[in-house]
Amino acid sequence: MTLMIIRCARLRVALLAAGGIAAGVVMVGHSAYAEGVGGARHSMAVRTVTTGVNLGKYDRKQWDMELKKAVEVNLSAKKALEDDGFVVQSTRVTTNPFEEYAGSDDKKEIVGAMKELVSLAKKHDIQFLGVGPAQGSAAVEVVPDLVSLASCLSLSIPVPLTPEGIPDHNRALNAADACLRISEETPGGIGNFQLAVGFNSRPNIPFFPVGYHRGPSMAFSVGCETAPTVSKAMENSSDLNAVSRSIRDSLEKSFFIVDATAKRMESKLGVTYNGIDASVAPNPDLYSLTNGYQALGLGRFGQSGSLFISSLITQAAKSVRVHKTGYSGLMLPPLEDNGLAHLAMNTYRIHDLLLYSAVCGVGLDTVPIPGDTPREKIAALYMDCAALAFRLDKPLTARLFPVKGKKAGEMTVFDSPYMCNGKIFEVP
Repeated sequence: MTLMIIRCARLRVALLAAGGIAAGVVMVGHSAYAEGVGGARHSMAVRTVTTGVNLGKYDRKQWDMELKKAVEVNLSAKKALEDDGFVVQSTRVTTNPFEEYAGSDDKKEIVGAMKELVSLAKKHDIQFLGVGPAQGSAAVEVVPDLVSLASCLSLSIPVPLTPEGIPDHNRALNAADACLRISEETPGGIGNFQLAVGFNSRPNIPFFPVGYHRGPSMAFSVGCETAPTVSKAMENSSDLNAVSRSIRDSLEKSFFIVDATAKRMESKLGVTYNGIDASVAPNPDLYSLTNGYQALGLGRFGQSGSLFISSLITQAAKSVRVHKTGYSGLMLPPLEDNGLAHLAMNTYRIHDLLLYSAVCGVGLDTVPIPGDTPREKIAALYMDCAALAFRLDKPLTARLFPVKGKKAGEMTVFDSPYMCNGKIFEVP
């Protein structure tokens, strides 16, 4: 079998425009992993092994030691999973919130400390480093500088509740300012891939950019790439009443092995295993989750029935019988799933994604918007996400991409191995 993996975003644009991205046409489908690409014996890939560490204030020697240990844990767990027949796509490191070790009051001090951390990350070949939430005003203001500092850094700006119990609108405006500044100061605004705005966010999520570490000692967790598995389970299910169970059973076939391997490594390495984030996570190079939606006979993704199906998928992800952490829900990122990208501004719009967030896992993730969107409108979207997160007591995030010089309905032109391209959403 000859396998071609398309990673060039520009090529995806042409294929989307020509209507050429469809199930099994140009993206890697179920059969790729099943037939042993890279020695894999499982149809599900491991997206990440993420190890979290606690860093002390201004202690380069301790930082160096902890990062070195984290890399060793990641490599050991990665090898064990590969020996069990899984493709492991990345390893990542998270830290406690960066203000705890880089300072919180002086912007120059924060940037200087983070430059030291980045140099150590490069020393240990850490390509993904999650440094947690920016909470103080100085830290929030310096977020765009940290994003520009190194592409390996991921971080978040949380929107908390005020003493009156409502989401902090001023913080939402600060976050909007950071998002817009990043869109201006990084090539094509790609730096917003590194920033999430968080609402009711929790620690020890293996996925980025919101992931950060919290705990008494080093710990690791696992995130898997499950959208193809879920789509196939939906396509093979003829009974709506049995869809959730079918998805759960399909996920568990691989999750049980991953979970057992991780527990074995926990014992062997003496490092806490926080669990699997059972989220249904897509990849632009894989079979689209939207195929599964359509197979259930209720229409295409975004049409009536999509909220119901989203709730079924989330129910399945939360019911898997393994040690869980993180979101363990449904991710619907328009620029990380070729089917979602193809249908954007066609069968669904930005408020549909907000609606689905009420029953699924993440929020507004990788959503492109016009570059001239006012900060007030971006902040209003953040407030909508925050209202859902706190009212439903669930973690949500927003990762928006203001695209300079582009209007709603036009195509993005990102050239990233982690994203596909799609239409820019209107922000009403």
